[in-house]
Amino acid sequence: MNISKALLVVSIFMLTAIIHANPDLKGNWIGETFNPEKIFKLTSKQNKYSAYEVDFSTNKVEKKETFTLDLVNKISSSENGKANLKLITEDLIISKNREVLYRDYKNKDKRMFCMSDLYTTVPDSMIERLEKLRLTANKHCLNCENNQCNMKIWKDGQERELLLCKRIFCQPTKKIKKKIVMEGDYSSGQNMALLNYSISPTGKINKLKVLEVEGSMNKEEANEYLSELLKFQNYEPLLIDGKAYGIRNLRGVVAWNYNKRY
Repeated sequence: MNISKALLVVSIFMLTAIIHANPDLKGNWIGETFNPEKIFKLTSKQNKYSAYEVDFSTNKVEKKETFTLDLVNKISSSENGKANLKLITEDLIISKNREVLYRDYKNKDKRMFCMSDLYTTVPDSMIERLEKLRLTANKHCLNCENNQCNMKIWKDGQERELLLCKRIFCQPTKKIKKKIVMEGDYSSGQNMALLNYSISPTGKINKLKVLEVEGSMNKEEANEYLSELLKFQNYEPLLIDGKAYGIRNLRGVVAWNYNKRY
């Protein structure tokens, strides 16, 4: 699977290969690193899987194979080359080149994958219409009580609804500046982390928890670093009937390179 775009600028250390025993990967997945994201249908051939792109508008599955996944040799292959697979679970696949596939309906914690880097924002074409879109779609995309909401987890085959809800409700409107001076004493180097997080009613990241990290920082350092860094990321506050709501059930994968100032 060749999902390499701007996210592949930095070569990073990846998680030690994690492949669950006999994972069932059949079904629809979303290629996160594409811009815009693409939907793929995976079919099995013994220990190999073939991926076919699904047309976003018609839901039609293309006949030409896009890439294959070889679980025995832990390799992803396409006409553009091969990449080692570093993490494979029933809801998340990551290659050595940081190519990401995900499917929320298999996530055991019922979390939506909403963050794949530190700089993706709501598409410019949607920003001016965001408030109106949220008023129309909040009952379709969210389950809310008190002042907190959960993103709805869509079933296999409902990826179009998932992507629409994701763009409207859990992407930031203002991205982090690339030249921010961090005050903490963090270890220099390249890193990648799997994380869970929430968005507060004021439109800020909170309750961030790093689940796994690979690179120069340990889990505690990575958690502190990302918590501080993501304070500079802004989300449009979610208002429903004049009341502000937070969003709880979010997850993501991010990579960064930190250079300590001496």
